[in-house]
Amino acid sequence: MKGSNEQLAEQQPPTAAVSLKNMLAELKNRGFFHIFGSSIINKIVQFASGIFLVRLLAKTDYGAYVYAQNWLNIIMLLTGLGSSYALMQFGSESKNLKERNGYFSYALKIGLFFNLLLCGAVVFISQHLGASQQQSHLLFFMFLMPLFLYLFDYIQIFFRTNLRNAEFSWLSSTNTIAIFLFSVIGAVLFQAMGVIVGTYLAYTVSLAFGALLLEYSGLDTRDETRVADKKGFFVYALQSMVNNGISQTVYLIDIFLLGLLISDPGLLATYKTATLIPFALNFIPSAVMTFVYPYVAKHQDDKNWVREHQRKLQKYLLLMNAVIAGVSILFAPLVLTILFGSQYEDAATYFRILMLGYFLAGTFRSPAGNMLAMLKRVKILIVINAVMGALNLIMDWLMIRQFGALGAAWTTCSVIALTALLYHLSLSSATRSPGRSQM
Repeated sequence: MKGSNEQLAEQQPPTAAVSLKNMLAELKNRGFFHIFGSSIINKIVQFASGIFLVRLLAKTDYGAYVYAQNWLNIIMLLTGLGSSYALMQFGSESKNLKERNGYFSYALKIGLFFNLLLCGAVVFISQHLGASQQQSHLLFFMFLMPLFLYLFDYIQIFFRTNLRNAEFSWLSSTNTIAIFLFSVIGAVLFQAMGVIVGTYLAYTVSLAFGALLLEYSGLDTRDETRVADKKGFFVYALQSMVNNGISQTVYLIDIFLLGLLISDPGLLATYKTATLIPFALNFIPSAVMTFVYPYVAKHQDDKNWVREHQRKLQKYLLLMNAVIAGVSILFAPLVLTILFGSQYEDAATYFRILMLGYFLAGTFRSPAGNMLAMLKRVKILIVINAVMGALNLIMDWLMIRQFGALGAAWTTCSVIALTALLYHLSLSSATRSPGRSQM
């Protein structure tokens, strides 16, 4: 009888508790909690940094800094000619370290040369910006940022593609904490210019720490083979740069046009403050997709596997983001007053609209777009984002002229919703089994 009971127990499926325990153990072994935990810490620190800067800088000074930083972000859409995106894809696909190192060596040559050109572009634009003297002055002193940002991203991708999640997380957290400390100290001492100086110091510390981690990681970065598919790498890099560049304009064009059409530093500061929480929360889907990227890239030909895991991600993100967005929208004035002070309570309406935009982006747009990139469906992403980018520009121009910052917020939310819909239709098509009905 005892033997029969033991056999019956062995045949029974595992309980939900056991399944959850096994799943958590697997995630821990693969380094998910390193990445997700680091992302949470980083975003908390980054958000705290934003709060301090809003409170430490005068509203007009903060508005000038925001406009200069937005210009730098626009220029950085061209960073490395897209080599960082190609590194993540081709590095994840590489069969061994030698092959992976070959791609990294090739990308470094392209990225460093092109980002030197971007440094020159920052100088040129700062002198022909047509904005206030303070805005032009701040942008000019950001001219070395393209080099610092590219090198830091390069080291981060090396750790990710080698599945060294602990090193990736340590370096990411070090960078975030350093930026917080040095930029806040800089703001106290020298206002907006001090923030820029502090950021340079933070990246210097981070790059030095990254070099040490590489030295002690046990990975031989000099052992490499010739890149077999330079053309494929370069084409993917350019396509990804165009795709992601257009995609990111939805978060950049509103600040740009608000500064161009209205030229009110106070309004820029208010609108930027309204974006801080919604945009910062994008770390949630970003952290999840950063973790799954190498695995999806390796299973890109298994449509059933991709479809099944995409649905699981969708379900969990939907539940999490619904709670976050709902609470934030309901208590918007209180949240803004507590975090940024009563002078930014007028940002509540923009904040509510942008939180709805976050829910749509974090739950639908970002995961589906990343999945399409992992499946190398870059061309369809370019087409969708080109159409949406043009629509975003036209709508922003018309809506801002008619409704001011309120028009910018509604445009961002609307474009996110349309893009998410098109991404999902494309992903459903890409993951449909060959024999499955097309209906």
